Amino acid sequence: MVTVKNAVGREAKGMTRKRRCGDELRREFQSTVTEELLPGILHNFANPLNGIMGRSKLLQKRAVEALGVTEFGQGEPSKEIREKILRDVDLLVEQGDRLYDLFSQVAAKVQRLNDKNEGPINLSELLADEVAFCDYYLDFKHSIEKSVNLDMGVPSVMGSPADYSLALSSILRYSMSVMKDVPVRILSVFSDYDSERIILAISDSGVHDEEAEYLFRAVECGDLAVEEEALGGCRGLYWALALLKEYDVRSLLDTGGGINKITLKVPYNI
Repeated sequence: MVTVKNAVGREAKGMTRKRRCGDELRREFQSTVTEELLPGILHNFANPLNGIMGRSKLLQKRAVEALGVTEFGQGEPSKEIREKILRDVDLLVEQGDRLYDLFSQVAAKVQRLNDKNEGPINLSELLADEVAFCDYYLDFKHSIEKSVNLDMGVPSVMGSPADYSLALSSILRYSMSVMKDVPVRILSVFSDYDSERIILAISDSGVHDEEAEYLFRAVECGDLAVEEEALGGCRGLYWALALLKEYDVRSLLDTGGGINKITLKVPYNI
């Protein structure tokens, strides 16, 4: 009976720690919404919307000219006008599709954040979605060169989409933050797998301090009792690594050679 109680106690403690990590990451994500995320969403939505509005007015004008009735009767539109009208329609469809894609990205992110049920996840697909969503942070969209090389055929892992979405997006934002004051900003994401683990690598050209290196070592060794005051600018990173640790993910940081690499090794063959 003691063994059963201890097992239940460990499970409850693990669930409490996982929930704490998720709650902290959710608060960290929400803190970016008003000043960073909403301006980016409005900016990204405005581009295709302006295209649709402008092209619609132009199409309306051309249609009236081509199909309208004059004092001389109803004219037959010229070949040039017909081609312009068809081009306007094509551009409207193109911008409409672009707006729908942007809407779908935001809707999918909201869905991931609210999906706390554990199930199979393709981490390459999820990471690709998180990188795409980061374009709503305008500094990321306009100031950082991105390279994406993901193997979409990786095996699925079991986990909560909300947990992995929060953790990966927090790591991506951390990489964005360490590149803030460097002249060359490059972010690369990569995925692969071996017989036991999915390997995700997020590389950047920023400056990681000793505080970050300490957090990686501490979490890897299972020392999660880090003082809140000691987290500094690595607060989101710490909670992301701590949450991934609950899924037995190994987190490594390599800061050599001018390009820093965060490697996450996620077990799937268990």
